[in-house]
This record gives sequence, structure tokens and C-alpha cells, in this order.
Amino acid sequence: GINAEYMGSRRSRHHREDDSMSWEIPGEGYDGTERSNQNVAGADLGLAHTFATTIQQKIDLYGLENYTFGNKEAHRDKNPTMAGRLQRLKEKYDREGMRRTVEGVLLVHQHNHPHILLLQISNTYFRLPGGRCRPGEDELDCLRRKLTKKLSPATSHLQQKWEVGELLAEWYRPNFDALMYPYCPPHITKPKEVKRVFLVPLPEKCIFAVPKNYKLFGCSTV
Repeated sequence: GINAEYMGSRRSRHHREDDSMSWEIPGEGYDGTERSNQNVAGADLGLAHTFATTIQQKIDLYGLENYTFGNKEAHRDKNPTMAGRLQRLKEKYDREGMRRTVEGVLLVHQHNHPHILLLQISNTYFRLPGGRCRPGEDELDCLRRKLTKKLSPATSHLQQKWEVGELLAEWYRPNFDALMYPYCPPHITKPKEVKRVFLVPLPEKCIFAVPKNYKLFGCSTV
């Protein structure tokens, strides 16, 4: 199942007769241009730097009961500790250069409030679904691949065709440590990692399947 936790942020919500929720949030395009005719967003969500404009955009959120949740084969986490992850980052950096990471914000509504879906990994930490890009891999293709790997059933015909929306945030890791910033410090010319967070609008219905050693949580945004 899916459990609800609570985090802080407020946005304007409008309910519909079909039990979906329209959530209005300010936003702008991934390339910095203003876009007003897409169901996309650029909001804080308690996650990172905001790309805000005066344009009001909205996305449709559907009730948690619309979705089916299951499990699949466990996924081995190569580096379950922060120290291990940072060591692997350093080794990869020496061979491949700056790491590019992508993550997705998936929203549902429960108890009349928007909830963000988070993965709990090996009972040690929480994160948005996503992961590291391969060298030369397109970031949006990578995010779709990671969402399928972490959230979709193993059976191909049951897998969701993920839509990736607007860029919500960028985080930078200047050094080989745990600190990340929603900007690149001006004295840093070669950050060790850049993480981009995208909105991933969900359809009215789909099937989720997470590895047996993961848990999927819904965290309230209010």
C-alpha cells in the first residue's frame, strides 16, 4: 500500500465533480520561456529553487484510489550509505566528468490535499523517483527509463508511457560531500553533480509496481 506523510507548502486547489483536483501553480518553461497553454508547473513544492512568473498554470490531480499498486523483484542498491554514494560519485567523476541526475515529481490527491510520491530506499532514506543519466543520454529519456525501472510493472504492456513536463528545480553539488545547492556557487567552475527535477503529470489511471525492498509513500504538500 501507500502511506501518507505531511510536509509544508500551500497552493490553490479546485475540486471537480469527477473527484479530480485542479492545482494552480506559477511556472515557466524548461528553456526559460513562458508557456501558458500546457498543464505544467514550476513550483517550490518544498524541494528547490522556483522558476516563477506571473502566469498561472494548472495540472489535474487524481485521487489515490484511481491507481493500482503492486510489487516486483527487489532492486539492489549499489551504495546504500551516503559515504558509499559519494565514493562512487568520485570514481565516476574521474572517468566520466560531472554527474547528471534527473528526478520526477508525481502528484496525486488524498484527503483533499495534493501528495508527492516518494520512494523509501532500503529503510534508510527517501527520494524522488529518478536516477543517474548515462554518458550522452538525453535527460528526459533517462527520466522515463528510470521511472519505468522504479515504478512500472515488469510486463511491458502494463507499463506507463511517462509524460515529462516542465523543469521545476536544479540542484548543484560543488564538492564530493553531501551538500547540494539550488544554484551553482559563482566560484565553482566544475560542479561534481547537477540534479534536475521535472514535473511528471499522471494519467487518470495507471499501475505502479515498486521493487520489494522499496516502499512508495504519499507525502502531503500542505
